[in-house]
Amino acid sequence: MKSEDANTSVPQEAQHVPPPLIVAGLTLAGLVTDRMLGRRVSPRPMFRAVSRAIGITGGAFIASAFFAMIRAGNSPDPRTPVRRLNKDGIYRMSRNPIYVGMICSQVAVGVARRSIVTILLAPIGIAILRSKVIAVEESYLESVFGDEYRDYCAQVPRWFGFGRH
Repeated sequence: MKSEDANTSVPQEAQHVPPPLIVAGLTLAGLVTDRMLGRRVSPRPMFRAVSRAIGITGGAFIASAFFAMIRAGNSPDPRTPVRRLNKDGIYRMSRNPIYVGMICSQVAVGVARRSIVTILLAPIGIAILRSKVIAVEESYLESVFGDEYRDYCAQVPRWFGFGRH
């Protein structure tokens, strides 16, 4: 590790569009597109139950990640410098649990509204997050934590079992 208490400034590129807005925008785009295509479906109980399960899972990922950040002395705000590398709690299973949770939320809305377009936009959300947000964050973390971060990446997948590095 380069520093036990790193305080390197967050790079300017990290001042990107906030990830929740990316996912919310794609979710809204999917719902609007379905509406424009004339798809007006009301949710059914089975879809609501599946949607709730996906949404609760996503929310649990996000909440768990926030608590792990706070325990590590970091802020959940991506614009603030990272003091310590998050490797505990949910970060032992995924390097990006908040983004996984956000995508789960998008899929949950798509399932609840039976919006195939919203669900189909989820992989686009993953691609945007990966190329525009995660790539910058990973570069920053590698510059701050060096070998410690590279070792962490080699051990922990990006997406709960997928995308090792």
